Amino acid sequence: MKKNLLYAAAALAAIIVCFGFYFLGNKHGVESMSFKHVQASQLAAAMKGDHFYTDYRENTLIMVGQVLSVSQNSNVTQVAFATGSSEVTACALAKGVSVPTPGSVITILSEGAHASRLPNGVLLTGCIRV
Repeated sequence: MKKNLLYAAAALAAIIVCFGFYFLGNKHGVESMSFKHVQASQLAAAMKGDHFYTDYRENTLIMVGQVLSVSQNSNVTQVAFATGSSEVTACALAKGVSVPTPGSVITILSEGAHASRLPNGVLLTGCIRV
């Protein structure tokens, strides 16, 4: 009987600690949530200058840009944006997102933490067209 009571108390203490950590993590996530309005040229330059993740890792990026080209790679639609230089800012669109036409100006949302380095720029993944 005493042993069962001890196990129940230990389980209750573990549950309380887990809920505490869950709510502290949730609080941190909400408090550190931020949005940044950026340009395609800023993102490409930040990746080239090796400060992309320092500047944008914890941000949801809002970018308005002119579509330079659209390509299809393994069922993923990639959009390249005009940057005014040889650097590239590309965006892999999330499934179900409407495909833009080259020359159009669109707004996208993307998480900075999910970006990848390209040889000459940056690739944002899971982009949502707004």
